[in-house]
Amino acid sequence: MAVAVPLVFGGGAPAYAITRNADGTIQISINEAKNPKALQADLEKMGLRAVVDFIPNGKRCSPQPRSASWVPREEAKLTVFPPTEGSAFTIDPAAVKEGQTAVLEFGFNQNDGWAVAGVWSGISNGPVAECTLVDSPGAPLGPDPA
Repeated sequence: MAVAVPLVFGGGAPAYAITRNADGTIQISINEAKNPKALQADLEKMGLRAVVDFIPNGKRCSPQPRSASWVPREEAKLTVFPPTEGSAFTIDPAAVKEGQTAVLEFGFNQNDGWAVAGVWSGISNGPVAECTLVDSPGAPLGPDPA
């Protein structure tokens, strides 16, 4: 699932914030597209095994696919909800079972202090390849649809 939202860059706010909601879901607010590995580590401290990457406009992750064993969407609903206000996304860590890894790719496009972000999410049953950014104008987030 991909959604688009405006993100404000700068302004002295932390690069991101995460909170656990009463229902067990995790809310992720992104203020600046920097330090995805710190976000990844903080999500893991909250019990969500995840790979997090920030991908600037005109780039995509390589290699594709990043996993040899994606969980079909209808079986693993790691839902990323669009924000109701600001730049927060809500995900359900209960969708990620033992031995699985959530993959979150946040795309951004900075323009005069603003960015429009999309997020792609998936769950892998096995290892997830590291993201090496490569040129790809207009590329979508997530696995190559081919």
